[in-house]
Amino acid sequence: MSLSLDVSELAFGGRNVVASGDFAQLPPSSAGYPLYSHAVGSTIHKVNSVQLQRTSMGKALWHTFTTVVLLTQNMRQQGSSEEDLYFRQILMDLRHCACSDEQIAWMNSKIAGRGPGQPRMSDSDVKYASIITAWNASRDKINDMGAPAFARDNNHALDVFYSLDRWSTIDVLRTSDVVEQKMQEKLWAVHPARSEHHPGCLRICLGMPVLIKHNEATEAGVTNGAEGFVVGWNAREIGRGKQTLDTLFVKLKLTASTVRVKGLPDNVVPVTAYTKSIAVKLTDDTEVRLSRTQIPVVLNFGMTDYGSQGRSRVHNPFDPGECRSHQSLYTCLSRGTSWSSTILVRPIPQSMAKGKLSEQLRR
Repeated sequence: MSLSLDVSELAFGGRNVVASGDFAQLPPSSAGYPLYSHAVGSTIHKVNSVQLQRTSMGKALWHTFTTVVLLTQNMRQQGSSEEDLYFRQILMDLRHCACSDEQIAWMNSKIAGRGPGQPRMSDSDVKYASIITAWNASRDKINDMGAPAFARDNNHALDVFYSLDRWSTIDVLRTSDVVEQKMQEKLWAVHPARSEHHPGCLRICLGMPVLIKHNEATEAGVTNGAEGFVVGWNAREIGRGKQTLDTLFVKLKLTASTVRVKGLPDNVVPVTAYTKSIAVKLTDDTEVRLSRTQIPVVLNFGMTDYGSQGRSRVHNPFDPGECRSHQSLYTCLSRGTSWSSTILVRPIPQSMAKGKLSEQLRR
C-alpha cells in the first residue's frame, strides 16, 4: 500500500486498516514465531538476518493498531439444545486451555466405535467426510486408504494420472532436463506432503472428493482450499501405458453464489494443469528440485487442522490424538456446526485441553 500510494513514511500508506483474526486458533504455519511471541523483538536484529528483520517490522506494524474489538457471539454453533449450550461453553473454556476433567470426559463420549450410543465412521453420511488431522503425512495416508474404498463402494475403477516432471536446476553432470525413468518412478511415489502438495500421481474416479490447492479463479470460487467432487476430465497418453491430466472438471461443494462456466453445468469448473517449481523429499530424505506439471488438487478424505480453518462442517470427524496444542484442538473441535456433528477418532489428551495458557497468549 505504501508503494502504490507513494507514501513510504507512513504504515499502510497512511490509510486506516481493519484486520481480523483469532488468537485461539493456530498461529501462521510459516517458519518462525507468531508476532505475539516474546521471541520476536521490536527492534531490528543486529546480525542483519532478513527473516528476523521482517518479523520485527511486522511486530512494529502490529503495534500501530490502536483499537481492538472483541467479538463474543458464536456464529457457527447456533443450536439451542442443552448439549449445544454445553458445547459452546466447552469451546469458550478450551480457548483458554481451561477445560475441566468432566468436560474432557463428556467430549470423549463422542469417540467413534461400535458400542451403544457411539458415533460410527461407517455411517453413510459420515463415511467420506474429510477427517481433520494435524499432520500432512497422516492426511496423505487417510487419502491413500480412502480412494480405493470410495471407488469400490461406488463401483468405479480408479484411474491413475501422472505428473510431467523436468529437472529445474542446472547440474554439470546432467546433459538434459529429462528425468530418467528409475528416478521418475521414485518421484511419482512421493506423497503430496513431501512435494509441496503438488502430487506426482492422482488416483481418482467420478464423484471423488478433492481439495483444490491453487488459486485458479478467485472470482469463480476456484481458490486454494475449495472443496469439490470430480465430474470428468481430459487426459492424454505420455507413454509406457501412463496418462496425464490436462483438465479436471470439479463440481464445487460450497459457493457463495452459483458459478456458471459456458458449456458446463452450474458450479462445475475446469481446473487445468499448471507448472510449478517444487522441492521433493525422497524416501531417503534426499531433496531434489524439479519443475512439475500437474492438476493442483489433492484427495479430500483427510485435511489438516490448518486447512480446516474457516470452515463450517455438518459432519466433523477429527483426530485429537495428533493435536499439537490447545489451539489445534480448538480449531478442530470448533469446525462442527453442532455437538451432534462431532466425531472423535481417538480420545482427547488431557494436556491439550487442560493446562496453563502461555503468558504470551494471555497478554
